[in-house]
Formats: sequence, structure tokens, C-alpha cells
Amino acid sequence: MIFKTSRKIYAHIDCDSFFAACEIYRNPALKKKYVCVGRDVTIACCYRSKSKGIKVGTPFWEIQRMLGCQAVCLEPDMWLYGRISERFMNFLREETREVQVFSIDEAFVDITGIAESQSLSLEQYIADLQKRIKDSIGIPVSLWVSNTKLRAKIFSKINKPYGYFIGLDIDEINEAFRNIPVWAIPFIGHGYQRRLAYNIQTIYDFKTRNIHYFKKLIGKHATHIWFELNGVNSMEFHKKATHKSISKTRSFN
Repeated sequence: MIFKTSRKIYAHIDCDSFFAACEIYRNPALKKKYVCVGRDVTIACCYRSKSKGIKVGTPFWEIQRMLGCQAVCLEPDMWLYGRISERFMNFLREETREVQVFSIDEAFVDITGIAESQSLSLEQYIADLQKRIKDSIGIPVSLWVSNTKLRAKIFSKINKPYGYFIGLDIDEINEAFRNIPVWAIPFIGHGYQRRLAYNIQTIYDFKTRNIHYFKKLIGKHATHIWFELNGVNSMEFHKKATHKSISKTRSFN
């Protein structure tokens, strides 16, 4: 099959542990604490907390038992998070192109040609953009770059927190996809996983299999996914209906 691959360069930019990062921004004394946000149970926590086994759904009483006085459990302040999100998105609108807000703490942006216009390599530009967001907004972010939005989103499994990954070289893309399970593709839920069964284990398996195989298994939606994985822009990503909140905490899937 012959198709035209994208010449665009997209970045998926996601704030690291956004709710907890906002609380640390408001009160820098929390930086070396185990910050958790929620109401009786955790809906978000900093990476220090995650390193101790704290995750979404962990009760506050268990966090206090595990971490003692080093644990800081806070109720969510959606007003604060919304204000910082607004500043973050406005910064992206000023510094990049075609900002597509995906949730309160993540967005897709078009960065095609911007690095060259500033006489920088793409890696230099990404590292500089990451630093300027941290300096200007006060919140650390991770960035993933590719020539389709779906690829950029999938790469968010790599180099987090406060990292970046550039996936434009086909060999690097394939190597990354070999190490990411197929369920990491947005829209591949448990039902689709069962249909894919044993033949499709990784995203690389999906990308290299004949497109007609997937159309039979999971319908026409598979066509758009397959093309995006193979470098063709064929999908739009719409802002989620609800932001992260005390009842909605999962991203994308």
C-alpha cells in the first residue's frame, strides 16, 4: 500500500503530576514532601509519593501510616489548577502553533519549522521550550514529538517525568513501539484487546500487520489508528468532556 506520510511535527505536552505540582508551586516548602491530593483517597500525587507505592485510590489513612509526618494530604483546589492551566495554555499559544487543548494539563501543538526559524536543532528547541515553560509557569512538563498526534501521545509512556522524546526516525519509532504494549494505544480497550488475542502484543505488531486484519476485528476505526501509527495524519483529538477531577482521574483512555 502506498500512502503519503506526514511532514508535520507535533508535540504532545503534558504537565507532570499536575495537581501536586500546582500545590508545590503555591507552597515550595512542599517540594521534598510526599504530596497527595484528594478527599480521603488519592486522586493525584507527586512522583516522590509514587516512588513509595502511592497511587490513585490509595486512602489517606494508609498514606499517613506508610509515610508519617512526611506525607502531605491536601484537598483539591480546582480554582488554582484552572488558573495555572490557563497560563500554561496561553504560553503555548504564544510560543507554538495550532494549540489543541486536550485536558486541563495537556495539549497538542504544531511545532513544524519553529526550531529552524530559531537556528536550533529540534532537540535544542524542545529542551529550551521545556525549560521556559518551567521558568514561566512554574510547572514541570514532559514533551513527546512525532509527525502524527497519535504517535506523540503514545510516546508519553517514555521519559517521564520532566523528560522528552523525539520520534521521527523510523528505526527509533519502531524500536519504541516494540517495547510498548498494544493496550497503550488510545481507543484499544479491554474488549478490543481480547479480539486481538495472542497475535498482537505490541504497538509494533499492530503497525506492521495488514490493515484488513484489524478492520475485520475492530471495525473501520482501526483504519485511522493504523494510518496514524504509520505516519499519516488521519485523526483529530478532541478536548475531553470533563477535566480531571475528584471523580474523573484517568487520561485519554
